[in-house]
Order: sequence, then structure tokens, then C-alpha cells
Amino acid sequence: PSLRRFVEVISEAAPNAAGVPLNLVEFGDLIRSSFFQALVSAALIIALILWFMWKSVVDMLLVMAPLTLGALLTTATARVLDIPLDFTNVVVLPLLFGIGVDSAIHLVHRHKEIAGSGEDLLQTSTARAVFYSAFTTIVSFGSLAFAGQRGLASLGLMLSFGLLYTIACVLVVLPALLDLRSSSHSATAGEMDPRH
Repeated sequence: PSLRRFVEVISEAAPNAAGVPLNLVEFGDLIRSSFFQALVSAALIIALILWFMWKSVVDMLLVMAPLTLGALLTTATARVLDIPLDFTNVVVLPLLFGIGVDSAIHLVHRHKEIAGSGEDLLQTSTARAVFYSAFTTIVSFGSLAFAGQRGLASLGLMLSFGLLYTIACVLVVLPALLDLRSSSHSATAGEMDPRH
């Protein structure tokens, strides 16, 4: 805040001024706008692909909900741990959306396959595959947290807890939402059945 105020005062006094403080503030603004643009672009593209794949807004929203929750938890944790956004870790949230959506799609497809069978989604081989795949990815990205370069270390740390949140949301929140939708469909079908 104090650096930004200093730059604003200098810019008012000398509009053509240049230097390290001005560059730092402009780079910070560029990082924030790039972060927002990348996140919005990733979310919109993923949402469009999901809609084209299923032609269902409800299915699209069911997949996007745990991904969004995982992104919010990641951002909150980065704030608590005082991890600033920089050029290396600005890609974390779009990456989390891209990695998490794959797992969510597999779970939704499996849920549709076992619908009505009474089988628990979390007891299927698909849920186990999602868990183990995510675990190996977390370990792989987590190794970057031990890098000597600060930017790479923050990238590895954010990706580690971000993937942990995202997969936890996909394996907990998504199945709960799918079950909630199934039970509401069953209740609606029961009310519409003329024999009841």
C-alpha cells in the first residue's frame, strides 16, 4: 500500500517518470489481471466443454461446484500462509481446475453407470483410481516445494494443498451432490407415479 501511494504521488508530479517502484507496482497489477483472466478463461472453457459433453446445465454445475470450492480454499490458505501471487504461481488455480475436472468427470460418468444399482460411488474402483492418481500428482508437485528458488517453492506448495483441497471436494462434495440430485429425482418420480 505504501509503495502504491508513493507511485501515485510520483506519477501525479511527473507523469513520464520511470523506475523500479513504478515497475513493481505495474508488474503487480499485471499479475493480478493475468491471474483473473486465466482463472475466468479456464472456468468458462471447462464449463462450455462440460455443457457440450452432457447438454445439461445441472451436470455442469455439479462438476463446477467442488472445483470452485477447492479454488476458494486454496486462495484462502495462500492468504493465511502469506504466499503472494507472482509470475510462477499465478497458474495454480487454472491448473487445479484442469486437473480436478478430469476426476469429477470420471465420477459423474461412474455415478450414471451405477444409478439405481444401490452401489456406493465411493466404494467403486473409479473413486479409488481418482484418489491414487491425485495422491501421486500431489507428491510430484509437492517435490517442487523443496526447490531452492522461492517462486518454484511457492508454486509447489500451492499446488500441493490446492490439489489436496480440490480432490477432497471432488471425493466428498461431488458424491454428496450427486446423491442429493438422485434422491430428489426419485422423490419427484414417486410423486408423479399415479399408483401413489
